Amino acid sequence: MVTLSPSSLHLLDDCPRCFWLHFNKGIKRPEAVFPSLPAGMDKVLKRHFDKHREDGEVPPELAGLTGVKLFDDAEKLAIWSNNRKEIT
Repeated sequence: MVTLSPSSLHLLDDCPRCFWLHFNKGIKRPEAVFPSLPAGMDKVLKRHFDKHREDGEVPPELAGLTGVKLFDDAEKLAIWSNNRKEIT
């Protein structure tokens, strides 16, 4: 009997050849490079919007829009920003 994990099924869906090589030849798929640019941009953008939120102002790039305000529930933002917790 063969047991497959959700990640191995994802591998089958993503790359059937890699799946076959992994389970038949013991050759694992190369690790992907961590996307540092998107993670870095995420951090910069969060800092930018957090600063404007703390100052109680709308960022300049949103200033021309009417009725726009930043989400101001700091407790929820802290929970949502923690990638180790589920969002409910």
